[in-house]
Amino acid sequence: MSPISEDELRARLRSVEPSPAAPGLADHIIGQGRSRQLRRRWLTALATAAAVAVIGVGVVAVGDQLGPDDALPASPSPTPTSAQPTPTVAPTGTPTVTTTVSPDPSSTASSTSGPTSASAEPTSTPSRTSAPAPVRLLHDGRAGWSPGELEISLCVGDARVFPAPRGTTEMRVIRADFVAGANMSEGLVVFSSSAEAVAYLADVRRIARGCTDESSGDTKVVVDRVDGPWGEGLSIASAPRQSYDGTPRWTGLGVTVFARVGAGVTFGQYASKAELTDEAVASDIAQLRPALEHVAPQLCRYTQAGC
Repeated sequence: MSPISEDELRARLRSVEPSPAAPGLADHIIGQGRSRQLRRRWLTALATAAAVAVIGVGVVAVGDQLGPDDALPASPSPTPTSAQPTPTVAPTGTPTVTTTVSPDPSSTASSTSGPTSASAEPTSTPSRTSAPAPVRLLHDGRAGWSPGELEISLCVGDARVFPAPRGTTEMRVIRADFVAGANMSEGLVVFSSSAEAVAYLADVRRIARGCTDESSGDTKVVVDRVDGPWGEGLSIASAPRQSYDGTPRWTGLGVTVFARVGAGVTFGQYASKAELTDEAVASDIAQLRPALEHVAPQLCRYTQAGC
């Protein structure tokens, strides 16, 4: 028999004609229904409490048997790994807002023209051009070579002439005595202008050609041109007259070569006891030529075009 609600029971009882012999029957039946519901609720509550108590006792008993370390599954130990940077986690409560700003053309230009690092120099700073190294003569710093004086002998005997250069800004001479039986020297003369350098070589050429010729019996001079990578080249060979058994010979050969580039003039000298012949002059010029070829390329700094 399924239970009915109190209201339904009252409705049914009202539809039944009450018996005069039992006027309080309806209230009795309703009270019994309420008692059954209350007893059912208490039994349900007691059953639930008993079940919870039994489960709690079981868990405590199992925990006592396993021990404090085995009662619950152990957390896995972290596996050691190589040190890695700890990521930075932004707070979840405050979102990070990134604002993109379009570059201003004027600010971009100024930022690119400035230094990009502490060690970088600003591009607006003009580059510094270091001063050129001094002109090096072929035998600069060589053993047996030492500073000397300018001694250019064009003629010999009583007609000896030594043209002193004028308007110079630099003059250097190095010499070595008794090198392979000869005296050698090389040097550099820098004039204030190319015109001064041209005038000096013209003066040297004029004086050399004016020396007493061999017909006088005092000296012999040969003036020639020296070709090479320079603007002007000149060679002068001279020797005094010597008498051997009544036969005149011109020995004690001295050869000087010049090369001009712009306002710079480099030279070399070779003096020996050799006799002045075409072969001897050519040989001495060949020995002096490396000194000219070594210095001449460095003289571009004394030209209008520069190096």
